[in-house]
Amino acid sequence: MVGSDGRHALAQAYRRLNAGHGRRLVFQLTNRGFGSELNNMLLGLLYGLWTGQTFQLSSRTWNARYQSGWTDWFEPFCTECPAKLLETGSVWDDLRRHLDGDFRSRCRWRVRQVLVRALYPGTSLTYQRWPEFRSPRFAAQRFFIPSLGIDGDIFAALQVLARMLWRLRPQVKSRIHAQVRAALPEAYVGVHIRRGDKLSSREAERVEVRSYLARMDSLGTGLDTVFVASDDHNAVAEFRLAAPHWRVVSFCQPTLRGHRQASFNSQRPEQRQLATEHILRDLEALIRAEYFIGTFSSNLGRLLCLLRGQRQCTSMDCAWYPR
Repeated sequence: MVGSDGRHALAQAYRRLNAGHGRRLVFQLTNRGFGSELNNMLLGLLYGLWTGQTFQLSSRTWNARYQSGWTDWFEPFCTECPAKLLETGSVWDDLRRHLDGDFRSRCRWRVRQVLVRALYPGTSLTYQRWPEFRSPRFAAQRFFIPSLGIDGDIFAALQVLARMLWRLRPQVKSRIHAQVRAALPEAYVGVHIRRGDKLSSREAERVEVRSYLARMDSLGTGLDTVFVASDDHNAVAEFRLAAPHWRVVSFCQPTLRGHRQASFNSQRPEQRQLATEHILRDLEALIRAEYFIGTFSSNLGRLLCLLRGQRQCTSMDCAWYPR
C-alpha cells in the first residue's frame, strides 16, 4: 500500500498536472451519501485529467461539512472554488430543473446558466459533465498518465487517485487510528453489511449474515477476530449470535437501524459531524483488515476496493463497477 509520503508526493504531482488549463471543471459535493460523493468525485477527477480541464472542488454545501468542507476531514489536493453562483442544492436539482421543472424553475435555471457562461467562461459544472464521466464509453478507456504512475484501465486509474485523496487531517487521523488500534489486533477479517435505504429502495438485495459467515469460513484465514461495520445494529447482533467461534468487534451504535440519507441530511451539523467521523473510523478499520468482505452494490464497498487495491476483497453480490 502507498504510505503517507507516497500519498503526499502523488498529491504534489497531481497539483502540478491539474494547474494551468484553459478550461475548468467545478465538482460540487452536496447531499448524496458519503461513498457516493467520493466515488463520483474520483470519476470527476479522472475525467478532468482525461479532458485537460483544471479540477476545482466546491465543498461548502457538502453534507459532511461542519466548518470548511473537504478540509474538515482531509488534506487539500486542489483549490476550492469561491464562486457561490456555481453552487446548487445537488446535481439532481439542476438535472430536474433542466429536464422536467415547472416553467418558473426552468426560467430561473436558464437565467443562471446565462450568468454562469458570461461570468465564468470555460467552466463546466458537475451536472453538465455527469452523464459523460459516468458513461460506459468513459469506463472503457485506458488511461496513461505517467506523472501519477497511471497506466491501465479505469480501476487502476481510480485506485491511484483514491489513495491520493485519502489523506486524513492529522487531528482526525490520530483520533481514529487510536480507537482502531485499541479495539483490534494486528490481523483480522473486515466485514461491511449495508442495510437501510439501500435495501428499502431496492438498489440491492439483502445478503444474510449466514452467507457472510460461510464466505469467511471458506477463506481459511486462520484468524479469530472479525470487525463488522454496519449501519444496522441488528445485523451486528445477529452476527454475534451466529458466530460464537469468532471474536466480533464493532463500532456500530445500538441505536442504529439502517442508514437513510434523507434522515442524515436533516440532522444538525454536530450530529452529521459525529456520524461522518464514525464512517471514517469504520473505513479505516476495513482498510487495515487482512481480508475484506462486503457488497459492491454499496458505494462504500466499491470505495474500499479502490483504497485496498483489490487486496483480498470479496463482494457478496456484484462485481466492482465505476459508478
